Formats: sequence, C-alpha cells, structure tokens
Amino acid sequence: MKKLTLIISTLLLTQAADAAAQSVSDGLSAALKEGDAALQLRYRYEFVDQEGIARQADASTLKTRFTWNSGSVANLKALLEVDNVSVIGGEQYNSGVNGLSQYPLVADPEATVLNQAALGYSAERWGATLGRQRIQHGNERFLGSVAWRQLEQTFDALRLTAAPSSALKLDYGYLWRVNTVFGPEHANGNLDGQLHALRADYQLSAAHSLSGFGYYLDYNDPVALSSATYGLEYAGSLASYLKARAALATQSDVGDAPVEYSALYYLAELTATLNEVNLSLGYEVLGSDDGKKGFATPLATGHKFQGFADKFLATPGNGVRDLYVGLAGKLQKLGYGVTWHRFEADAGGQKYGQEWDLQASYPLTANLNGLIKYAHYESDGFATDTDKAWLMLSASF
Repeated sequence: MKKLTLIISTLLLTQAADAAAQSVSDGLSAALKEGDAALQLRYRYEFVDQEGIARQADASTLKTRFTWNSGSVANLKALLEVDNVSVIGGEQYNSGVNGLSQYPLVADPEATVLNQAALGYSAERWGATLGRQRIQHGNERFLGSVAWRQLEQTFDALRLTAAPSSALKLDYGYLWRVNTVFGPEHANGNLDGQLHALRADYQLSAAHSLSGFGYYLDYNDPVALSSATYGLEYAGSLASYLKARAALATQSDVGDAPVEYSALYYLAELTATLNEVNLSLGYEVLGSDDGKKGFATPLATGHKFQGFADKFLATPGNGVRDLYVGLAGKLQKLGYGVTWHRFEADAGGQKYGQEWDLQASYPLTANLNGLIKYAHYESDGFATDTDKAWLMLSASF
C-alpha cells in the first residue's frame, strides 16, 4: 500500500509539474504572440553659433528606436527598448565625448543604448515597474525624460503607482541610477545614488487640481547635485478662456553636498485663449541662498523651460528669475509658437540677458512630422551671445 501510495503521489506531482510548466509555456507564448513592436526614426540637424567658440556647430544625427511590449500574463508585462544615434556626414560639433572642443556643445553623441528594459505589474488601483524605465512627473519641471535630446534620460528604478480614488493619484520611485543624455562614454553618463521621487496629484474639481511633490536626491557622485526638494503646484481654469498655474517649493542640501544652503522656487503663469490663440505671461524664479547656491533641478527636462538656448540648465549660484511672454496656436495643421524671455539674478541684481524662441511644426503625412526651431540668446553679462536652429523630421511605424 505504501509503495502504491508513493507511486500515485509521484504521478500526481509529475502531472502537476507538467501542467505548471505547460501553463508557464502557454503564458510566455501568449505574451510573445500578443506583444507589439514599434519603430521610430528621428533625423535632426542642429546649428549653433556661439560667441567665444571658434567654429560653428553643424550636428546631423539620426536616432533609431525599436520598442517591444509583451502581452500581459497574470497582470505582468515586459518592455524592451533600444536606441541608436548615428552621425550623418562628418562630426562637426562637440558631442561631449568626441573631443572636438573647437565646436559648440550639441549633446547628441553616437551611441547604442538599452533605453528601457523593465517588468511591470498592473492591478485595478495600483501598479509597479522594476528596471530601466522612463519616468515623467507633471510637466517635467523637476523630473522628466529630456526627450528633446537624441539620447533620452531614463532611470534604473522601482516605481509604484496607486489610485486610491478617482481624484487621487500617487507616484513613488526609488531610483538608484540616472542614465543621462550624455551617453555611457561620458563621465556623467550614468549617475548613481539613493534617489527618492514622490508626487501626489489631487483633482479638487473638474477645473482645479493640486499636486504635492518631494525629491530626496543623495548622489554618490557628483555629490554637489545632492538636495532635498518639497513643494506644491496648482493648475486650473479661472474662466473658460483663462488658465492659471502656480508653484512653490523649497530646497536644501542633503548627504555629502559640499555647500549648506536653502533656496526657494516659485512660479506664476496665466494663459488666455482668444480665437484659438494662446497668450501666456509667466514669472519663474529659481532662488538663491545669498549667492551660495541656486535652486537646482538636475532631473528636469530643462529644454522645456528658460529658453531653447539652454543657458540655464545648471542654475547659477545667484539663482535666476525668468519673466516670459508667449504666443502659440495653429493655422490649420501648422502649429506655431513665439516666446520672449528676460533673465536676471535672484541675488545680487545682475542682469543676465534676453532670449527669443520660435518654433513651427507640421504633420507631413500620417506617420511623418516636421519641426523647425530657432533660439536667439542675447547676453547682458551672463554666458555669451548664442544662436541655435533646428530642423527635425520624425517618423513612427
């Protein structure tokens, strides 16, 4: 009887193991079959004429991106994304790693990188993603993907999201590595640390929302980037034609940061829509602690803010105040925008300069879009006069 029981138990366990293996095999097969792939191509020509640098930059590059998303198995999905950036023609620009310092910097180095490789889990009210991934908070003023550059900023991280109610969304990430736009060969291409990013978005009503955020960034190197930032952001409609945005944040040093400081950030912006034309007026301040150090946003998509010329990606020690006026709209399929900035220091009273930014976009076909941009920065003692121009074609399949 004992032998018979052992034989039956062994057969049952073998069948259960075979069934489990078959279930896993079927699940993996379904994940592969139900997955989808995408191909993106983005060609860009960037011209830079910067006072004080001998040569003008002519950067002609092509980004090729392959993205694969698996089907879902037990609420699990896999993501794989590879980017390649190639130079079209000769390298006539300083990529940050090619040593061509006689040209202005255009941070689009040749490289092939694993842009995303992550495993995600989704339930009804919460989700989790583990691995290399893209993370964007709000309008990316404090945390974003810097998707304007040919190489993207991604994070090796564990990210948890939750929606306890229809009005409240929570987003927390523990980031241990930042993969920057400078590429793996650059000294600052991969930055390690113990970085915590938290954002909570609450829909007060159909027309008004309030967000709270906190970023505790303790870098291993460079430790000068280490900081703790906490703040609130409001966005809403004051009338059918008038939208407002406001934000307030405080920042201080943490970890082994070499400078002890405390600085404020604040923003006030109004946008009026008249006959499908948007008119914007804003004032943004990245403050300073009496010139010791300015309020920093090292994980932001900086190109979206304070001018296309990128003169303030690193906040000056005296901080920066940005008064800007913008106009944007559409003429049939043609999108356009014009913005003027006036920059000055938050501490010390120094005038920095002014900038004009122009852009136009047009969908050439269902899969092909065109974009042109121009930036003119006129220095008033900070940095140098700079002109930049871009022509970009983007295709998705």
